[in-house]
Amino acid sequence: MKALLLTITMVLATAFGASAQIFEIGFRGGVNIAKNDFAQISTGDYRISHLQSNVGYQVALTTRISIPHFLQISPEFQMVSHTYRYRIDSKMGSSKAQVSVNRFEIPVTFGFKIWALRLFGGPVFSITQSKNIESIKRDFDVHYDDSKMALVFGAALDLGKFFIDARYNFNPKQTSDKFEIGGTTRSAKIKDNGMWQFSAGFFF
Repeated sequence: MKALLLTITMVLATAFGASAQIFEIGFRGGVNIAKNDFAQISTGDYRISHLQSNVGYQVALTTRISIPHFLQISPEFQMVSHTYRYRIDSKMGSSKAQVSVNRFEIPVTFGFKIWALRLFGGPVFSITQSKNIESIKRDFDVHYDDSKMALVFGAALDLGKFFIDARYNFNPKQTSDKFEIGGTTRSAKIKDNGMWQFSAGFFF
């Protein structure tokens, strides 16, 4: 949270300190494609393994501050939804669980523009999350580790007020999710293969 406040302070100071900045606001939306892997874990009488994740979506309120010499700063307020799927094995047989997660994030990217092409990158701060679990195992739960700051790099093509955007979001540090079932809890080290995000949007 301290890193988030420091980044926002720097952005605001830059925006108000630049005499020729141009401020824009708009929206974007699109799809997410992600895959996080971990080795099969055992907790109590259960074994949990990761299945292929589904495609999710994201919507964002995006702002852009353009400063002379092609520099741009873009704080965004983003809702990201994604679904994770797991297989649960026990002596009683196998079942599947599906966890739909909604995360509210604040990406703050810094970049530059050459003609219609924009290149950018920066930190992503995860603020809150909510989840919905579908499983025949009523006591199954997953606690996702969103405490670490992620990074994003991407490129966009501006077409007047409209744009198309492709970005790669990843966690530079290993995360550890906690799985809870049968009255026991076990942590799993997650191999973050990153999340691709493809979107389109417009500025007013």
